[in-house]
Amino acid sequence: MALLVGVRLPEEIERGAIGGPRFNTSVLTLDSGFEKRNVNWIDTRGEWDLGYGLLDKFRDNPASVEIDLDQIISMFYVANGMANSFRFMDFADFEIGMENGVDIDAQAIGFGDDVLTTFQVFKRYSFPGAVVTHDRFLTKLVGSTVRVYLEGVLQTLTTHYTVDEDRGTILMVTAPASTGGSGPGGTEILSIRTEYDNHVRFNTDALDINMQIYNAGSWPTFPIIELRENGLD
Repeated sequence: MALLVGVRLPEEIERGAIGGPRFNTSVLTLDSGFEKRNVNWIDTRGEWDLGYGLLDKFRDNPASVEIDLDQIISMFYVANGMANSFRFMDFADFEIGMENGVDIDAQAIGFGDDVLTTFQVFKRYSFPGAVVTHDRFLTKLVGSTVRVYLEGVLQTLTTHYTVDEDRGTILMVTAPASTGGSGPGGTEILSIRTEYDNHVRFNTDALDINMQIYNAGSWPTFPIIELRENGLD
């Protein structure tokens, strides 16, 4: 599998996609009616369908859908169907430390130990009253939106850190310190604000497209599925 580095679907196609995260859990219902549940995946794998938004657009402006279809078909050819991966932004979930582009608390991604300089970016999900959180590791950052903070102080790109946006990592020039900070035991806190994409591929090797489908009030499916690996390592 190869990665189309930096290649991303147009926003007007992404915004209409339907889908989101998927867990995998086996549920066994006993004769007593009680259940036994086995968690097969500790992390999610997103799935989306690009076709739903195109139907809505077709109802408003049929010509615009033909343009979108041309772009999907072109991407399908370039990706060789399921063979190659690319970027996709899920507009229901694409920010850390921001909400609709407005800054909220930057999210901590690491604590200083005087040694570690490379930090994998993740998004932490929490819910009021819940004692557990869920960390989702990210491999595709939108580099132009990344802002890194050390102890709440905005760091300068290149001077203080670099970004590997296709691996989802932050490389600090100097390792954050284990003392003098506000983190656990006095460690320095490294935090981030950023937008991110999903690493995906088409989940089919065949596109069945007919404009008459839209005229009939239906739509073809253009399924895409998330890849957990970054496609480079």
